[in-house]
Parts: sequence; structure tokens; C-alpha cells
Amino acid sequence: MENTTLEEKANANTGLKWGGYAGAAYVLITYVLYLFLKDGRCVSLLYCYSYIPYLAMLAFMFLAGFEKRKLLGGYIDFKTALKNTFLVLIVTMVVYLFFQYALYKYISPTLGE
Repeated sequence: MENTTLEEKANANTGLKWGGYAGAAYVLITYVLYLFLKDGRCVSLLYCYSYIPYLAMLAFMFLAGFEKRKLLGGYIDFKTALKNTFLVLIVTMVVYLFFQYALYKYISPTLGE
């Protein structure tokens, strides 16, 4: 195992790593839901299943916080935890923004109607 100092562990950016994972999961789940529910007949089901990507993102936010706490030796202050989990949220939403642009512009241009 590597010999890293507490400062290096504190600067390790677990929020970016887990944010990338969360963004990929969010896009994948949303795309699968789009494929299954793109019929006009299933629009009401979209409201029932739309919480699934958010729950996945929430799970990745917890994982980022837990990993950061483990790196810091079992103690994490509120500022560090908030910074890490908020970074997961930001990265996920930026990735999802690009996916939505591609979805409405290239994958299914008629979806906006």
C-alpha cells in the first residue's frame, strides 16, 4: 500500500470520481427509461419511474462521502463532506446536461414536440 500523508488523503478528490460514476449511471438509467417509455402510451409510467436516477445519484453521493471519511481516518467535518457530495451533484448534472442536449438534438429531435 502506498505511503500517503493525511494532507494527500485530504486533497484526494473522491467527489470527481464518484461524480463521474454517478453521471454515467444517471445517463444510462435515463436512456433505458427513454427506450422503454418512448411510446406515447407509457408517458404516465415515466412519472412513476423518474425518481430512479435521483436515487442512484444519492447513493453515489453517500459513497463519495463514506470513501472520503475512510481516507481521513474515520472523521470528516461537515465542510469536507458537503464539498465532496455537492461535487458529485454538480458533475452528475453537467454530464446529464450534455446527454439531454444530445438526446433532443441528435437522438430524437421530435421529442421536444
